Amino acid sequence: MKRVLFVSLLLLLALIAGCGQRIVTVEGKVSDSQTGDPITGAVVKIGDREVKTGAEGEYKIEIPVGSYTLKARASGYSSYTSQIDIKKGVQEVEINIQLTPAPPPPPKPPAPPSPELVKEYFQYAVKAINNALPEGVEPSEDQIAQAQTGASAALESLFLDNPQIFQKAMELLEEKGIDTSKASDIEIARTAAGYIINHIEDEDIIEYVVQELGLSREFLEDTVIPAFKRIQWQ
Repeated sequence: MKRVLFVSLLLLLALIAGCGQRIVTVEGKVSDSQTGDPITGAVVKIGDREVKTGAEGEYKIEIPVGSYTLKARASGYSSYTSQIDIKKGVQEVEINIQLTPAPPPPPKPPAPPSPELVKEYFQYAVKAINNALPEGVEPSEDQIAQAQTGASAALESLFLDNPQIFQKAMELLEEKGIDTSKASDIEIARTAAGYIINHIEDEDIIEYVVQELGLSREFLEDTVIPAFKRIQWQ
């Protein structure tokens, strides 16, 4: 009986020793694929074992012989995945990993201007007209031209300062059959401003200014239309 136990113990020790020899150390460094700089705090995972890289991007994982999925990730980088085979007969395996910087997220579209901000631009336009054309005085051609320039400049700024409003201006001109394919942004803004000023009483332009630009109908009818009528081109 003792002999059987002794032999069993020897077999068990041999088995343990054999298993111990099959543990392999996988180590390496994780670095930036573009600069080569080490990446500190990257997570490296082989099978169910996971570690973080040190100050020099180094890592070390001990695993049994076998086939595994190796994964690595770090903030600001695209994740890395590969298949590895850890074979018998080796004690250490070096696997260096390069992580590629993740592409920046797409920029958020600019928020449309608030109705209050749109109103300010139209207020500037009305103010430019009132400053150039005093009430009760017959305006000269130069004064009218000055008022036209000032009011147009205010609306041009509205379009050029706000990409979403500029897009709506292009859509308006396209709807009216005005070709802007070869025009610069400034030319498009100036054309749209002139068209709105000169057609401010048209019902479709009133709807455009109210629905698309967000101006209140009350302010448009009480303040903007009377002012714009004073400088409309003949």
